[in-house]
Amino acid sequence: MAELELLVWLHPSMQIPFKFESKEHPFKVNPNSAIVDLMDDCEQVFEDASKKVGANMELQINVLWNVKDHKKALNPNDKVGQHF
Repeated sequence: MAELELLVWLHPSMQIPFKFESKEHPFKVNPNSAIVDLMDDCEQVFEDASKKVGANMELQINVLWNVKDHKKALNPNDKVGQHF
């Protein structure tokens, strides 16, 4: 099965002190990976990006949505391929 390429969309209410361009941080994800693993990967990429600009921030993701169906939170135990 081919990997999926996903882009992060940070909620507009999040105010971060540096520019985070999701197109500069695409995720190549195995569709059989768990949503919780994708959440962990997103947190790490955000932390790495913040360190590059001297912000040293962490991100804690509690809920993940697919922007195509933004009314329903994803189950962290589901497979990525079920939703993307």
